[in-house]
Amino acid sequence: MRQLIGGALRTQAVYVVAKLGVADQLSLGPRSADDLAEALHVHASTLRRVLRFLVTCGVFLEAEDGRFALAPPGESLQTGHPRSLRPSAIRAGEGMWNVTSRLLDAVQTGRTPHDDVHGTTFFERMSDSDKSRAFAARMNGSTTGLGTEIARLDSIRNARTVVDVGGGHGGLLIELLRAQPSLRGILFDRAAIIEGARSTIEAAGLLDRCELVVGDFFQSVPKGGDVYLLSWILHDWSDDQALRILRACREAASNDARLLIVEVLLPARAAVLKETNDGVIVDPYTLDLQMLLLTGGRERTAAEYAGLLGEVGYDVCETSTPVSARGASLLEAQLQEC
Repeated sequence: MRQLIGGALRTQAVYVVAKLGVADQLSLGPRSADDLAEALHVHASTLRRVLRFLVTCGVFLEAEDGRFALAPPGESLQTGHPRSLRPSAIRAGEGMWNVTSRLLDAVQTGRTPHDDVHGTTFFERMSDSDKSRAFAARMNGSTTGLGTEIARLDSIRNARTVVDVGGGHGGLLIELLRAQPSLRGILFDRAAIIEGARSTIEAAGLLDRCELVVGDFFQSVPKGGDVYLLSWILHDWSDDQALRILRACREAASNDARLLIVEVLLPARAAVLKETNDGVIVDPYTLDLQMLLLTGGRERTAAEYAGLLGEVGYDVCETSTPVSARGASLLEAQLQEC
């Protein structure tokens, strides 16, 4: 319980070393706190106290001569790490800090804390071009490798066109098009996102096979897809809003088109989290609270997704879990009468 109570201090300590770039400084080997402080232009004795605290958390190691080195978890704070958590640590200590402090307000009122803190919704704030690019880049990172799994599905192998609804800069769609050379894609998102996606698709050499379409998935989505892909989309929204997106897909899709939904699934009952065989802890509950705080959305159980799909006339015909390092599952749905 004391560890839980002290969680805020750990968040801020990790934020400080991530913001300063301490892990990058230690990437070439152990260094003293004085040496680090000189390089980073900070107060040496105070930095030493933070580093020692994080040694007890398993982030750093301290040698007998007082020099500090990276422990395995600390390596992920390096900017160049293949799965760098440095941006996440900085967001936790900055943008998420004030929002998280409003959790009590959210429980008492049902309001979305982000909107109260920033005076606008999360996605309206992300419409700024710089924020849009950063957000799309983070989402691309969350789908890395997922396209390989999805491309194995019969519905993708037999498809002519896949519509990636809210597909960001197209990271997942690029993987699918590379895996299936006969496949064509439609990338559908807001104007600010599509503007940035063009260079990504062009750099991948796929502009001739990928149409970029601007629109609002609450109103309509492009017609003509054999598969409609919703990757990390529905969890951003309330049930009513998710139904509006699904209805837009239903109106655009032919009777034999499939819906593919990528989301983390909540278990039917909560339990203490355990590591998977590869040492990864899949934590849908933290993600669920983050959605509550940021967008007003939520994570759902497989039964809850099946219920939403059923309201717009779809049945879940297959569930694959998990299909990504972040613990996402894949739900494939078809029309009930098919």
